[in-house]
Amino acid sequence: MKRVKIYGERNTGTNYLTKLVENNFKVDILKGKISDHSIFMYREWTKDLYFSLTKNINYGWKHSMISRDFLKFYRDNVVVITISKNPYSFLLSLFKRSYHYVGDKPHTFSEFIRSEWKLVKRDNICNKNSLANPIELWNIKNKSYITHLSNFDNSILLKYEDLLDNPSKVFNDISILLDQPLKNDFSNYENSTKGDNKNSDDYRKYYLNEEWRKEMIVKDIQYINRYLDHDVTSFFNYKILNHE
Repeated sequence: MKRVKIYGERNTGTNYLTKLVENNFKVDILKGKISDHSIFMYREWTKDLYFSLTKNINYGWKHSMISRDFLKFYRDNVVVITISKNPYSFLLSLFKRSYHYVGDKPHTFSEFIRSEWKLVKRDNICNKNSLANPIELWNIKNKSYITHLSNFDNSILLKYEDLLDNPSKVFNDISILLDQPLKNDFSNYENSTKGDNKNSDDYRKYYLNEEWRKEMIVKDIQYINRYLDHDVTSFFNYKILNHE
């Protein structure tokens, strides 16, 4: 049975993607998060310890940066799927659901994007304890996918928006990568993975119609544009928003 590792930043659809892969293929999905009732679950340092102890088995936290060491040791043993999200909508999602935020979170989105982002060890960003802002988090994580996986045969770099727009097309591509047919006809997962009352139609409407733009103001767009890595946005074909 083929082993699959899924990487993606917080709020980028990793849970949704995992459900879809489980529903449609006979594969072994390597663990990317800690079980809710695990003794390692209760502190950030215990979560770091868990992935330090198990990284040779599960290849690390699903939100971690991919490093050169990954390719050196594991490239022949696993199929890697990454998922990326529009940087603007990602930042809004991260503000609303700031998983693993260290410290006191700012009260407004404007303050949030201008504030330091403190890292946890399992982020796998060496020699750094923090980043200038959460925009840098998007840059670094997604750049690591491009740098280390774009020439890695056993990988596919997905976009959350494509998964929402045409999941059957995306899963046909994954089927080719895995060299494995779907179990049956493509099976979607319609419920929210966030524990709210939304469904996949709600998410499609919000993201594909870019309704999130209504939540952004000019000065914040200007600030985000100043820090975005335009090489990364270009690779994923994410347009830089006009702030006029």
